[in-house]
Amino acid sequence: AKMCLLMATAHLSKLLCDQGRTVLAFLPGFRELEKTASDLVAMGVPTQAVYILCGGMSHDARNKVKLAWSFVRIILASALAEKSVTIEDVDDVVDSGLVRQPKRFSHLAKQWLLCWMGRRMDKVQAGGGCPPGA
Repeated sequence: AKMCLLMATAHLSKLLCDQGRTVLAFLPGFRELEKTASDLVAMGVPTQAVYILCGGMSHDARNKVKLAWSFVRIILASALAEKSVTIEDVDDVVDSGLVRQPKRFSHLAKQWLLCWMGRRMDKVQAGGGCPPGA
């Protein structure tokens, strides 16, 4: 199911980009960001049109992604960016619905599990991640 959601996110993002729209797509973590970026390039999206935005990036790298550009692009962002970054020229937001949740098991230390979780858009918007009407 995870791979299907990642591929669906990539295909929808490419479709919107092909229509001249800048897309912000939310994915749960760096592995999924890299995988989806690789899938998009394999689908024919130019490498220079695919950006990754995540918590481990330098301040300068994050600012470069946030700038309004004169060309359409796909910005793949982690959940951390969802709450802390505003990108002015985004036309569409795609949310994979995947998030990482900490879980404790009696026989294991704390583990991060990848889960599908429906998120309400008002909570996303309250965090600053989406413009009104997205």
